[in-house]
Amino acid sequence: MQTENSAVTETVSSQEKNLYLLKVLAESQEPLTVQDLLKTSGFSKSTLYRQLGYLKRWGLICEYSGHFFAGAIALQLGSQNNYINLLKSCAYPALKHLSEVTGETVTVSVVHDDLVFCVQMIEGKQALRCSIEKNRSIPLNRGATAKCLLAQFDKKQQIRAVRALIPDRIKQVELLNELDQIQEDGYATSEGELDKDVWGVSSPISLFENGTFYSSVSLMAPVFRVGENQGFFIEETRKAAQMIKEINFD
Repeated sequence: MQTENSAVTETVSSQEKNLYLLKVLAESQEPLTVQDLLKTSGFSKSTLYRQLGYLKRWGLICEYSGHFFAGAIALQLGSQNNYINLLKSCAYPALKHLSEVTGETVTVSVVHDDLVFCVQMIEGKQALRCSIEKNRSIPLNRGATAKCLLAQFDKKQQIRAVRALIPDRIKQVELLNELDQIQEDGYATSEGELDKDVWGVSSPISLFENGTFYSSVSLMAPVFRVGENQGFFIEETRKAAQMIKEINFD
């Protein structure tokens, strides 16, 4: 049986263990695996999984492909807190209107460390509606929201991110070309890239011109309900993004 016998576990109380793990993940330059955290903390495997479960439940950390990193709630406690709070305040009226006129689920998302986080969501009114876990994270190359955010990067940032996400050179070029088209169109769409039978559209918000904070407003709907409504959904999503961008922040 593995025991907790490291110097760390001797100095960290049981009440502080999840805070210690959050600190380790927040300070890490890259996502960490269970093995990384076991080595760093000296916790037993059962203790580690229990503490990670607490942190995930509260949105303080996220897991993707067996790797853990600081989540959306922790992000809001950090240096981008003011940006996110301002974004949510400014976006809510337009997001509410978009949900009301379309009846579908709508979201505001941001990108952090090449992963996408939903920070605000209004669920649709339909009995059968799309929904996402609010603090769920997704990679930058899958789905309309992710691609819309990636399209806001400058070209050097795009190339770096695409190379890290996709090993195949041909597919890298295809995605970069798709991002150019998204920039030209002013929106991105996808179908079934993240969830089967779900269609989505996303339009950039880009409230801040400092090149370090990217955001977008998105709509998602079951594929069977899109059909002739597709143009309407795209147009209303773009209008919502424009409404947010036109707010005066002075």
